[in-house]
Amino acid sequence: MYDNYTKIAILLLVIGIKINFLTDKPIQTEQIIFSDLQFINTQTPTIYIANNYVNTGGYIMNRAIQLQQVFIPGGIADTTGKFGCIQNEEGGTDCIDLTNGHLISRINRISKPLLIRDQKLIIWSPNLENHNVLHLFTALIQKGQESLRPMQSVSLPEWCDATSTDSLDFQLQASAEDNQLVIQWQARSRYKGGAPPPQYIIEQLSKDAAGTVRIDINTGKIISRNFQEITPEKNILQDDFELFARTIPYKQGFEWYNKPWTVGEHEFVLLSENAKGQPGIYLLKRDAINRREQNITKLLEKSAISSEIELNLTPDGRYLFAVLADSDSAEKSQSSWYIFSVTSGERVSVISYEPGTEYISVIDGKIFYLVEQFTPQGEQTHWCKILKSRDLRTGKIVWFRTLIDRYEKSDYFSPPPLPL
Repeated sequence: MYDNYTKIAILLLVIGIKINFLTDKPIQTEQIIFSDLQFINTQTPTIYIANNYVNTGGYIMNRAIQLQQVFIPGGIADTTGKFGCIQNEEGGTDCIDLTNGHLISRINRISKPLLIRDQKLIIWSPNLENHNVLHLFTALIQKGQESLRPMQSVSLPEWCDATSTDSLDFQLQASAEDNQLVIQWQARSRYKGGAPPPQYIIEQLSKDAAGTVRIDINTGKIISRNFQEITPEKNILQDDFELFARTIPYKQGFEWYNKPWTVGEHEFVLLSENAKGQPGIYLLKRDAINRREQNITKLLEKSAISSEIELNLTPDGRYLFAVLADSDSAEKSQSSWYIFSVTSGERVSVISYEPGTEYISVIDGKIFYLVEQFTPQGEQTHWCKILKSRDLRTGKIVWFRTLIDRYEKSDYFSPPPLPL
């Protein structure tokens, strides 16, 4: 009736209930998910069970609650919104106080910040000579460079290029479960030569893979790893042509999308009209599992929409920013930001829009975004990139910090964006 792993899980559950009963600490059985057995490898299945952590000689029961990445422009933040780690002009990492923008510490090594956990920063240092290897390090936010410690490097399939600046070639997400760093990666390889070769050659060169690596944060040692070849992701709306035809593209980070996104147990889709064909900007909310529609909210009337409207979604998918020209001006320099809460569908505020804005995030009631400006001055161009923080409700500038401020030959541009 049950396989051996399920029997072991049930036995441990019974023991846990008895222990909690004797100590007057009831176990939260509604959080137990036996259907979510995940096999990292044949020796170490992972089971999520309530909020208890049990090591049973190779069978790891871990918390279902994870510490996820919190993104800000050019880097990451801790979950409280107090500390942030961003790439600086030299490619290193600056740890800053997000309440005032002041520098706390600096890591000189070329690196990308991955995760902040208990004031400990985990970074990834790309290496062009080892394009398929993840070189990982930990550092204390308050000490920076002097506290840098290496972790065990992670080798990916030979064809993977983790140093690629094309986000379609390589993507990486980091989270934490108890004392484990969990890295989930996805890579692809495509023909990038000149004239296309025969189709069978293109198919041989086309590869897609994904994997998960678990590392002990305290020791830096790899606990487990796996990877598998995958089928390229498909926009699920393509199976619903009628709905797909009504979607509106939005920008998230530096990329454009027209696919649904998920927040908690709900999935959201931006539409240009409702089911009756009435135009506007609508937010469709539905169940993330069975995709059953729950409600549809009109965010903006057709009369307020221009053909050049720009919609920006924050990395966590919880806030939507719409840039609308003021009624007496068609110029973006005199436009407003209409800010909406995705989960409630309500308008949060309307504040002034700043031209040149890129990559928007919201943490703890504050907006963070980049402003990039190029000013030609003779044979040179002044390149300036500034990270700004504003109050979500009032739009008041809290602080700003210059990330890049230099002059380059005019034929140098366009420069690449700061990698995340």
